[in-house]
Amino acid sequence: MFYEAGPDSLQWGSPMIYATTQQFGAAQGAFGRTARNGPIPWGTIPARPFLGLSPEDETNILDTLSEWLQRAAASG
Repeated sequence: MFYEAGPDSLQWGSPMIYATTQQFGAAQGAFGRTARNGPIPWGTIPARPFLGLSPEDETNILDTLSEWLQRAAASG
C-alpha cells in the first residue's frame, strides 16, 4: 500500500503497475494487441478490489475530520 498525506489532502493506493487492473478489472483486448495480433489481456480479468473504505472507516474519518474542522474554526 501507498499513501501520501499533505496539509489539505490524503491519497492512498498502490504503486504497483497492475493495481488498477486488480481493482477495476479489464476486458479482453482493453490494452491493445501483441505483435502477433493477440489481445492484451488475452481474456477478461474480473475486478478484485483491494482498496476502499469500510463503513466503520468512513465513520472514523468523518468524525476525525469534523473534530479537526471544529478546532480550526474555534481557533481562527
